[in-house]
Amino acid sequence: MAEKRSTERTLIEIQADIDRAQRQIEDSLAGLIGELHPKAIAHRTVEDAKAFAGEQLSSAKSQVKDQYGWRLGRLALIAGAAVGVVVFVVAVRALGRRSSAA
Repeated sequence: MAEKRSTERTLIEIQADIDRAQRQIEDSLAGLIGELHPKAIAHRTVEDAKAFAGEQLSSAKSQVKDQYGWRLGRLALIAGAAVGVVVFVVAVRALGRRSSAA
């Protein structure tokens, strides 16, 4: 009989285990709700976007500015490309107007 008693759990022990499991479930559920709440998702998305934009800005800035200052060659290349795009757009518009007038 003594051997059987050592493997049996008391009602208090069983209730303590149930209470502990219930607290764990409640904590897990609260954490899950916190993670899946639309406002929490929106906040994480905004923070991720800000971090991504900051990284991209730093990367782009490092292309035209380094520890020695502005890279004039790269700036000239970018300015030349921008001017080329503007000239191309103006030329296409002028050709479009000329062909529609004729």
